Amino acid sequence: MTTLGALIVLFHPSDEQLARAVAMRHLCDRLLVVDNSPQPDLRAASLLKEAGVALLHHGNRHGIAGAFNGGLQVLFEQGVDAVALFDQDSETPADYFTVMRERCASLGGHAYLLGPRIFDENDQRFLPELATSGLAVERLSVRADAALQRCAFLISSGCVISRDAFARLGRFDEALFIDHVDTEYCLRALLRDVPLYVVPQLVLSHRIGARRRHKLGAFEMTTMNHPGFRRYYSARNAMQLALQYGLRLPVAVVPNLLTLWQIVQIVLAEQDKLAKLNAIALGLWDGLFGHMGPLEKTRPRLAAKAARARTAIAPAQRRRCVASAAPFLMRRETHDMTQRSKSLFLTRTTLLVLIAAALNGCVSDAGLHTNVEPLKPSADSLARTVGPGANGAWPAPDWVKRYNDPQLNELAAEALANNPDLQIAKARVGGAQAQLEQFASLTGLTGTAVASVSKTRLPQPDNVADVSVGGQQIPVQLFNDSTVSPSAVIAGLSYQLDLWGKNAALTRSLLSTRDAARIDAEQARLTLTVALVTLYCELDRAFAMQEILLQKQQAADHVDAVLRERGARGIDNAYDAADASLKRSRLASQQALNDERIQLTELQIGVLTGRGPERGLSLHRPRLAATADTPLPAQLPVDLLGRRPDIVAARLRAEAALANTDATRAQFYPDVNLVAFAGLTALTPAALFSRAALTGSVGPAISLPIFDRTRLRAQLGGDYANVDAAVGLYNKTIDQALGEVAQQLTSLRTVDTLALEQTRAVDAAARIVKIAEERHRRGIGMQKDVTLADLSLLDERAQQVDLQGRRRLLQVALVGALGGGFDERNVAGAPIAHSQPAFFSHARIMDTHFD
Repeated sequence: MTTLGALIVLFHPSDEQLARAVAMRHLCDRLLVVDNSPQPDLRAASLLKEAGVALLHHGNRHGIAGAFNGGLQVLFEQGVDAVALFDQDSETPADYFTVMRERCASLGGHAYLLGPRIFDENDQRFLPELATSGLAVERLSVRADAALQRCAFLISSGCVISRDAFARLGRFDEALFIDHVDTEYCLRALLRDVPLYVVPQLVLSHRIGARRRHKLGAFEMTTMNHPGFRRYYSARNAMQLALQYGLRLPVAVVPNLLTLWQIVQIVLAEQDKLAKLNAIALGLWDGLFGHMGPLEKTRPRLAAKAARARTAIAPAQRRRCVASAAPFLMRRETHDMTQRSKSLFLTRTTLLVLIAAALNGCVSDAGLHTNVEPLKPSADSLARTVGPGANGAWPAPDWVKRYNDPQLNELAAEALANNPDLQIAKARVGGAQAQLEQFASLTGLTGTAVASVSKTRLPQPDNVADVSVGGQQIPVQLFNDSTVSPSAVIAGLSYQLDLWGKNAALTRSLLSTRDAARIDAEQARLTLTVALVTLYCELDRAFAMQEILLQKQQAADHVDAVLRERGARGIDNAYDAADASLKRSRLASQQALNDERIQLTELQIGVLTGRGPERGLSLHRPRLAATADTPLPAQLPVDLLGRRPDIVAARLRAEAALANTDATRAQFYPDVNLVAFAGLTALTPAALFSRAALTGSVGPAISLPIFDRTRLRAQLGGDYANVDAAVGLYNKTIDQALGEVAQQLTSLRTVDTLALEQTRAVDAAARIVKIAEERHRRGIGMQKDVTLADLSLLDERAQQVDLQGRRRLLQVALVGALGGGFDERNVAGAPIAHSQPAFFSHARIMDTHFD
């Protein structure tokens, strides 16, 4: 059994936080509290000792990283298999340790990091779970039905570290002290192939900063309001991560974008602007040049200022501040512009204009969402129709072979090889794959090369230009020849950083679209096979009916001959003979219609094979073996979602539509690309390859959707409408699939009842024939009575053949309704989109897009 310990880091804890720590003692296998207060908290020590909780005073040496390292070392030395990290603000759900212990046990003794979903109580929403390819981050949609889901980043609060992970990754980086300590550990895990998982069932409530909302015209901004020293650590450590990991994991640069966003927040909305901006500037400088460690070591004056700010807080207010994970210390800034220099005023005004322009480039998606929730059938959706005891297997992919008819197998192979519908479906798959490859070629690093030469005639204002020299206008000859030949050889490179995951989202959309086309091809195969087998069974029923009609024809001829002979002798009147002749004519008509039915069915079969309608005219009578009833699988409604190709294709299209919303939302933020070109340009080809012809440029290209707010919001609204339509189609497909299964089962039960009664009718008609024959043998009955009894028996047998044929058709339809052996896990070709790391599945469709 996996032993799960807990490590809680305290900093001037409140009574409530101490009570939560004590309550955790009985939930985990071993609990250790690390007091990171600079001086020992005697009240906390006494309370924890009385409750039997182990306490380690760390004195804030090396910050939160040092506290984690000290506590982890103690707990792993005591033999626990994994340790859950908490700070004093963490509020764990009741089943946290039960679920985490189960997840740890499922992973065994391997290296791993686990974490719950984090709900920010300040912002009243979940923090986004992120995935990364190493180049950019993208939001990961949490699958509600997943026990574990791979991710790229976890925050330390609520995170579980296994013994093997700590051994492979080592200690937390104490040089960082605080802020981005967990980010650095996650980057280290990504490089060393230690998996990170989020546990969707667990939600940990947490307060991220002292967030406040501000209205800036038509925009809303949420600020963090961290004090200056926290800004210093955040900016410094973000810069250090970029330098330490940027070459191996370019995504490590992203925290620096958060630093830029903090600057925007401070300038536009927060108090104590100059002090915080100064702290960020010092942090960037120290991070760039590797000045790491606690603030008292790197910036003593800033540390002293932060200490004075703490001392200035009233005791009661201080208690409330230190009760949270981060003390947010603020002082008011005077805004008397008359005391500021004109240059500072102009500088701030210019900065505000630039930041406002950047802010305008970040479009809000507030109020835009989807309105249609996907259908998720329960296990008992067909309980009344299926009945108890359903525990059979799903149809096999080669279900056609169970009829043991070589001719049918040959027809199915021909149809799958030559049918135009399948050819069209395969062509669509190729087109979707080509679109995916085309888009992939336009993302990431792209390059162009251009060589040009042309003949140009320059304007001739008398071939001179007046140049002022010492106040005198002197004419200067511009060109000896007004005709030039501009020439250029230019090579350019462009790299799309895709910071917000637009290209990744579009790639997911194209992957889902391609995979939907592949599943459509599987649906076409299923539809074709079911149609072919249905026609073949119809042909078998028609041949069986033809045989009975021939027997009836022979019996009717015999009756007609007997009655005509009796009429000629005057034994019977002419009425009976005329009635018999009428019935013979009707029977001949039935035979003609049945022959037409046989030929039309054969022609339809020939069309389905793709080899022309007359291919069916060469068929002999089917020889279908009797087959057992189609078994009904357990959990039929739930598992049907992955067994019907039309449902899987509809889901993939819904996933593609959802990915398009992510791509559009990414356009709400500034787009940053790296652009470079170099080459040679000159006015004549002869001068092209000289040093003077060299030209080049390199730098970022930043585009802001400043004037696209309305267009982008409208586009996102349209994308959400497309999601609603796709999900609606998905729901409709599920409803129709369940309806088809229920209808076939209902009809099969009815046919079984009718067949039972028809068997009794055939037995009764057979007894009547025997009685008539016995009466005729004894001389008390006529031959006409025997023949009429035979005709009646043949009528009942014809009805029986019809019911048997109908039952076989319903069995074929049921196989089709159950997916015909399709299983999305066994689709040939590349893995379908939802098996990729950042995937949309039925669970993703059920995700927070529909909140």
